[in-house]
Amino acid sequence: MDQQPARALSETLNHAFHSFTALVREEMIASATRYRYLIRNNDKIWNQRWLLEPGSVEILEISADSPTDYWPEMRLVDIVQLLSEVGCVDLTVNDDASWLALRSAMSTSTSAPMTLITDGNLHLFRVLPSGTPSMIATTGGWVIGDYTATFSEVGHSLEVNLYSYAEEEAEGAHLTHLTSQESVNVRRVSLSIRLEEKKNEIAAELTRHKMLIALVRGTVYGSSLSLPLNECKNGFNLSERSAVDRAGIWSEVEWTAWWEFKADYIAMARSYS
Repeated sequence: MDQQPARALSETLNHAFHSFTALVREEMIASATRYRYLIRNNDKIWNQRWLLEPGSVEILEISADSPTDYWPEMRLVDIVQLLSEVGCVDLTVNDDASWLALRSAMSTSTSAPMTLITDGNLHLFRVLPSGTPSMIATTGGWVIGDYTATFSEVGHSLEVNLYSYAEEEAEGAHLTHLTSQESVNVRRVSLSIRLEEKKNEIAAELTRHKMLIALVRGTVYGSSLSLPLNECKNGFNLSERSAVDRAGIWSEVEWTAWWEFKADYIAMARSYS
């Protein structure tokens, strides 16, 4: 793929981001006191509208001999889909932090938000932040839904594992038929999200208050699974298996790290109950 379109898009997004932050400068100054309050109240600290800072995004391909920058190599359609899902999101955590809800601020869907139970066990989410059903294959042909999620003891960090597999007819699935087995590619995305305070450079000349940011760090792992053909119906369909069976399958996979990525999100003022 030509690297220029992706680089141009990144530069355009950076310019748009800085223009947007200039427009909300006064609101961020007014919100500084509110953030001080939130730091002392963990049940509300996550309940923000989070805006991705495009210039903070880094994606490294680590499966090769030496890490290489993968961000310019991404297809524009994949970048657009990613930004539509998580470019700007509204996050809500319930009072006892037993679950969280995530919705894309750009979504016009009236469906329920993406909801994650944070007990550390394997669960299945039904919709993406945009409201798109999770079992509809993404642009790259990957079906996602299985996950585990847990908050740290102090509540300022969140660990999430997302699992996906490629459908039989999807682009990039590379489904192969062995002598008596069927094999399909699978992936795991491990996310670590940590909240921190950072100097509010936008309002630095008027206040010494800091802004709230979410530091996202993650690794994408890949592997393949094989099952006897007589156990497969309509190809390899994990969605028809029980959560217990899928949890066992994911735990037995030998994962290989492919990419590492990081991104920062800035908390914007948002009303909540």
